[in-house]
Amino acid sequence: MALILANGQMRRNGNMSANLSNLQGDPRSANGFLAALSADDFEFIRPHLRTIELRQSDVLTLAGQPFERVYMPHSGIISVVVRLTDGERIEIAMIGHDSLLGAFSTLGNLVSLAEASVLLGGVASVLDVERFATAASRSAGLRAILVRHGQASSASVRPSLSGRGNAPPSVLHRTSVALTIR
Repeated sequence: MALILANGQMRRNGNMSANLSNLQGDPRSANGFLAALSADDFEFIRPHLRTIELRQSDVLTLAGQPFERVYMPHSGIISVVVRLTDGERIEIAMIGHDSLLGAFSTLGNLVSLAEASVLLGGVASVLDVERFATAASRSAGLRAILVRHGQASSASVRPSLSGRGNAPPSVLHRTSVALTIR
């Protein structure tokens, strides 16, 4: 669970702490998803966006835990990893300034099916999942961009998951990937 303290600090069970601040100006040019929004759609979320520092190795979400925030990196890289039943970990996505993490949970599944952590430190805009869901429910344009973004992300993830070496991926692996990108 994350806790936002009155002094602007965010504390997460364990290793995550970052300063939260109100977003100054228009951050759309710093993140591809935000840049794709129309001015009207952006206004649905702008008042609730905050900026945080992404610190290397910070865990943003764990598999089986509900998403609390949507992360839209301006810089840095978020690594998304699926843990297989044999304990093996497979990176299924790297999220940078052109994408977002946690937004698809607003379309139905609030539980993360993968672990996400900061691979390379940077800065991100964040928004509580509930506020993002409310904005998406009020804006057909925001929902449409979210769905198109999900389709593009899905298309880019699948080819990179050709398995270990040249071996075809296992059924379990393919199922894990399919569930994670929904």
